[in-house]
Amino acid sequence: MDIQEILNRAKAHGIEAVTAAVEELKWQGQQSRQEVKAACQAYFTDVEEKEAKVKRRLADLARQEAEIKAKISAMQPGLVSATVAGDSGTFDRIQNDLASLEAQRAAVATQIQLLSSAPLPGDLTLYKAAEAQCDTSGEVSQRCMAELEDIKAFVREQAKAWDRLSDNLRYVTFYTSGAADADMVKVYEHFKNHRPAGRPS
Repeated sequence: MDIQEILNRAKAHGIEAVTAAVEELKWQGQQSRQEVKAACQAYFTDVEEKEAKVKRRLADLARQEAEIKAKISAMQPGLVSATVAGDSGTFDRIQNDLASLEAQRAAVATQIQLLSSAPLPGDLTLYKAAEAQCDTSGEVSQRCMAELEDIKAFVREQAKAWDRLSDNLRYVTFYTSGAADADMVKVYEHFKNHRPAGRPS
C-alpha cells in the first residue's frame, strides 16, 4: 500500500474538487445576477432615452412659445396705431395675424401640457427580456442553493468522518509503539533463563 498515493488521491478528489464546485456555483450565481442587472438596465436605458427625447421636444416647444409671445408683443404698437388712426385695413390684418399667432401659441401650450403630464411607457420587448432573465436567474439561484446545501451536507458528513479518523490517530502510538519489543524482551528473558533440560548452555 502506497500511503502517499492514497493521500494525494484523497486530496486531489476531495476538498479541491468540492472547493472548485463551490467556486463554480458562486460564479454561476453572480453571472446570473449580472445578466438580470444588464437586462433591467437595458429597459431603463430605453426609458431614459425616451425621457431625453421628450425633454428636447419640450425645450423646443418652450422656445417656439417664447418666439410666438414675442411676435404677439411686437404687434402692440401697430395695433395701437391702426386703432388710433382708424385704419381698418391694417387693423383687420393685425387682427388676423394675432388670431393665427394665438392659435399657434395655444397649440404649442397644449403640446407642452400634454407632454409634461404624459407617462412614458416602457418597451414591451425589453420588459419581457428582463422578466425572462429574472425567471432564469431565479431557477439558477434555486439550483445553486440546492447544490450548495448538498455540498454542506457532504462536508458535514466528511468532517465527522475525518474527526473519527483524527480520534483514531490519537491512539496510533499505542498500536505502533514498541509494545511488541517489550513482549519480545519477556520471551527472550524467559528463553534465556529457563532453558529446557538436556540442552547444553
